[in-house]
Formats: sequence, C-alpha cells, structure tokens
Amino acid sequence: MKTYTIGVCLKAENNPFWSVDVRMGLEEASKKFNDVRLLYRSPERIVQIKEQEKILASFIKQKVNAIILSPSDPIKLIPIVKKINQAKIPLIIIDSKLEDKKKDGLNFTFIGFDDYKGGFETGELLKKKLPLDSNVAIISGYKIGSYTQRVDGFKDSVQHYFKVKEIISANFEEDEAYQKTKTLIQKNPNLQGIFCTSDNMAMGCITALFEINRQDILVSGFDATHVGKLALQNGKLYSTINTDPEGLGKRAIQTAREVILGHEIPKEISYYIQPLTKEKLHRLPKQVIIKREYKIVKPLSDLKEFDYGSLTESTECPIILSENMFEDLAPRIKELNADRYYIITDSNVDKIYGERLLSIFKEKGLNSKLFSIPAGDENKTFTNLNDLATKVLNEGVSKNTCLVLLGGGVVGNLAGFLSAILMRGIRFVHVPTTVMAQIDSTTGGKQAINMPQGKNLLGTFYEPEFILIDKNLIKTLSKREYNSGIAEAIKHGLCQSQKLLEYVREKEYDKLLEETIRLKVESIEADPREKKQGLILVYGHTIGHALEILSDHKLNHGEAISIGMVAAAKISYSLGFCKKEMVNLHEKILGQNGLPTKIPKYINLKDISKVLLYDKKERTQGVSFILLEDIEKVKILKGDYKIPVERKIVEQVLHSMQ
Repeated sequence: MKTYTIGVCLKAENNPFWSVDVRMGLEEASKKFNDVRLLYRSPERIVQIKEQEKILASFIKQKVNAIILSPSDPIKLIPIVKKINQAKIPLIIIDSKLEDKKKDGLNFTFIGFDDYKGGFETGELLKKKLPLDSNVAIISGYKIGSYTQRVDGFKDSVQHYFKVKEIISANFEEDEAYQKTKTLIQKNPNLQGIFCTSDNMAMGCITALFEINRQDILVSGFDATHVGKLALQNGKLYSTINTDPEGLGKRAIQTAREVILGHEIPKEISYYIQPLTKEKLHRLPKQVIIKREYKIVKPLSDLKEFDYGSLTESTECPIILSENMFEDLAPRIKELNADRYYIITDSNVDKIYGERLLSIFKEKGLNSKLFSIPAGDENKTFTNLNDLATKVLNEGVSKNTCLVLLGGGVVGNLAGFLSAILMRGIRFVHVPTTVMAQIDSTTGGKQAINMPQGKNLLGTFYEPEFILIDKNLIKTLSKREYNSGIAEAIKHGLCQSQKLLEYVREKEYDKLLEETIRLKVESIEADPREKKQGLILVYGHTIGHALEILSDHKLNHGEAISIGMVAAAKISYSLGFCKKEMVNLHEKILGQNGLPTKIPKYINLKDISKVLLYDKKERTQGVSFILLEDIEKVKILKGDYKIPVERKIVEQVLHSMQ
C-alpha cells in the first residue's frame, strides 16, 4: 500500500495552545487513514518568516505529497507559495487568509474563518455585558493579516459605545502579554475589559490580573483552544471565539488526502465561528480528554506565582530548567505543602549531593528524611522496592507525603513506581542527575521495576508534580555514563530530528537537552500510551533490553540500546526498507560517541531469542520491531508501527554483529 507524506508547518512550536489543538486534530484524522504519514516542521517562534520559508523549501526538496501550512504572515510567504505551485505539490493553507487581490496566479485551498467577523462578534458580546462608555483595551499580535482583521472587527463593533484606551502589540506569547498587561493597568487603572486576539495572550493577561488582584476586568480571547475553554469554564475568561482549531486540523488532513487522490474540492472552505460564553459550554460536543501537558520553563526565578495548573485542573507537568538545584528546589517544593518530604536517592548520588540537599530542606523548615537504595540497574528489583516501601512506611507516610527522587533512571523508575502504589498514589518530583534521566527517563510518566524474565515488566504510568533539571549535576558523571545518555538523544535524532543529530555531533548539551525533551513530549502528546507513533520511543530497545539483561548489566542501558539500534537498522536493510547508508550512519554516529555497535562475545546469541519472548512490547507470535526507512522516516505497515520479522532474519543479523 502506498503511503502519502504530508508536510505540516504550523506558526510555531512555542504556540502551545492553538498548535497543540490543531495537532490533536491532525493526529486524530490521520489515524483514520493508514496511507497518511505526517511530517512536522515548525519554527520555534511566531513571525520567523525565514524559518518557515526554509521548512517549506525542505518539503519541496523531499517531494512530499502535500503541504499543510499555517502561515505567520501569508503575504511574505507568497514567493515560496509560488515555488510550491511550480513543484506541483498540493497546498492547504489554514487559519490565516490571503487577501483576494494577493491570490492572483496562486494555487492553494484555504480552510479557515473570518477573522474580522470574530473580532466584531466579540465586541457585540462585550457590549451586552459592559455599560456604555466603558474603558476597554486590545492586546494583539504584531500587525499581520489575521490579527489586524480581528482588531478591525472589534473596533468597528464597539466604536461610539466603548472608549478604546489602548491597542498594544505583543509577540503572541503569554509572557509578553503578562508584562504588557501590568503596564497597561498602571497607565489605565479604570479599564473594565480587555480583548486579546489569541488564547496565548489571554492567558498571560489573566495571570497578570490575578497577581494585581484585578479579576473585575473582563477578558475575552480568540481561538477557544482546550486551555481557553477550561479558563472560560472556571470564570477566568468572559468569552472566547470558538474557531475550533482541533476541527480545523481534522478538516485539513481530509482535504489534503482528497487533493492527493485527485478529488475535486472547493478552493475555499469557510469555517463557522461564533462567540463562546460559559453558559454555552455545556452545548459543546465532548472534547478529547486533556492530557498532562509538558511545559519547559526556565529559569525558576522567571516563574510567575500564578500557575496555569489552577486553570487546567492540575493537567500541567512543568519541566523546569534550573541553573542551581540547591537554590531552586526547596522554594518550589515548599509550595506543595506536604506533611513530609522524603528524599530518595542511590548510594552513589547520596555521597555527592544527599546530605547537602537534606540540610537545605531542614534549614527551610521542611520535615524531611533521606533514604538511599543500592546504585545500578541490577538493583531495580522487587526486593529493593519492598525494602524501600517498608522503610518509608515505618517512618510514617500519608496521602500528603511527597517523595523527592534525586538520581538517575534507577531511582526515578523504582521510587516513581513506589509513589504510584503507596496508598494508591502519593505525590513525587523528579530531580534527575544523569544525562539519561534528564533527557529521557523522567519525562513521560513511565515507572517500572525489572523482573527475572525481563526489564520493566512490572510498572505503570504515573506523573510527577514537576521535573527540575540542573545540567550542572551531570558534571560528576564518568565519560561512559555520559555517553550512555547520549544514546537516547541519538535515538530521537534518528527517528524524529536531523537537527538533533547535529547537536549531538557539535556536542551542544543545552540545545541537545531541550530538543530531546521537546521531541519526547511531542511523541507523548500524540500517543501517550505508545500504541502507534509513540512506539518510536522504544526504537532499538527490543534487542537492547535483551542484551542489557544477558550481559548481567556489564552493558549499561545506553550501550545496550546502541547495539539494539544498529541491529534494527540492519534488519531494516535486510528487508529492503532502508539503504546501506542508513546502517553506516548508525554505526558512525554511535561509534563517534563512544558507544558499542557489536554484540559482546560473552553473550550467547540463542539466549537473545529466549529473552525476546518476554519483551513487554511484543504483540505477535514472531518478533516485531520499530524500523526506519531513513532519518525521520519510520516504517509503517498496514497502519502498524510494529513490523513483524521472521526469526531467521533476526538471527542472521545477530550473527553478523558478533
């Protein structure tokens, strides 16, 4: 069956509300079509026009079958749109509308809504709520098409009725809207209403108003993302324009596929929008359950006291990038108001950081105690879980106790699992001290221990209150431990991001850290239980876990996964899915980072097949693997990411690697 690749370029990766909702729609719609593969690329920030041009040019070079584009500034992207037309690639533009006079000679399908009407309707709604001559203000994005139209519509509605005191331009992000709202209120203390042209800015505005105790001011938003709807439901927003970004994403996929298959479709598909108030929320269809959202914030000193978690019913799990864990952790954790704070660490980390952190906790008046478990993956066992549980219970524990997990993957997995099962779940936080834990194992909520039959066979999904990452904690790692963590970054690079592989080659840990976390979060949001595309997170792990066990932990996790990825590449090559160059790339980049690519002689190859029978990801009578066709291109067979492979081929590959 032929697979069609659709390139998707949204306005920005850091537009968490609107982009997340659109992507939810894109992903949900694509699951209905086994022949559709989505290729995501977006600038980090809105209005990075040059970056959007580069992304679209890369889609042309890769000869994707169609492109879905949400342009930051549609007028400035006209030249690249012409190139897309010249390449005869179907183009679907969503959200931002090109003016009619600018569309001459261009070929694309537009799916979107009338921004002017949305702004006008918001004004009409506020006129029913606020008295004549009320003072209002507008916080808008920079002066580009869709945002200007929203402002124009609102102004036309309220002229001769309200006094529009100020129109403020912000950079589309809640942080800037937060700052500008504070300045706005200082200059105009008698404001009664604020219209924000996106949910991002509305959230920043709400945060500022809460901090200065001005909840009397009505805030209206635009977009009605899931976060905006929850804010509306909880009385933080008065109204919002329901542009249904999730529905927009679904319609875009359906339209792109129809165009690829040669079906006739209209050149413009209008999306109906209407003002949404708290009273109307109950009329909405049931929404997709809101997942825990991961948000990278840095540094701790920049955090606002008002947390969006209060709007989203604790659906947020902040990932905090800290420069000094010893200064930042105690104030943050004190906000949890736990009755006890138990630090769980291992015998290695305890010697370096344990007593120092415990002393700081006690200085801050926190009721705390430290527990240490034996270091090493071989100690991630049921016996050690039971021993730790017994010690914690004997010391005293309640539903209001919080565990502070200071260590690498072993501490995070074992004590995270303990948090999930103690009293049916108590709170915990992650403070990862290894590369592996910082970039991979603490993100995603997977908690587990090993059993004699295999790794991570007893476990669950359970989320921390937050994750605090201090890159300075990895300075005490040996080169071997550091390289082990880099194996997971290479995995994400091979599966999801050429850019990440460049960061690995350039040894830029800061960029590597953030990009790897971003990619993992992207996978989790799309498939939180690893049923489909989320399975890329276990690339190389099928054989890798077997090797880790059979080596009696002489191979650490990263080393075992490194060999597992090479094996997966060779299997893919044997099946004709990838070229020999892909195998060579695996061996080269892993080898350059001090990671093994061959199976040690002391491991019996026949034993590997036995261990594979117990692999927790296995669903067939044979052996199934996640395989790559190329960088960023996962092999999908009949809609399944798990590719069944004959044992004979697996054995041939294993023999070639020893």
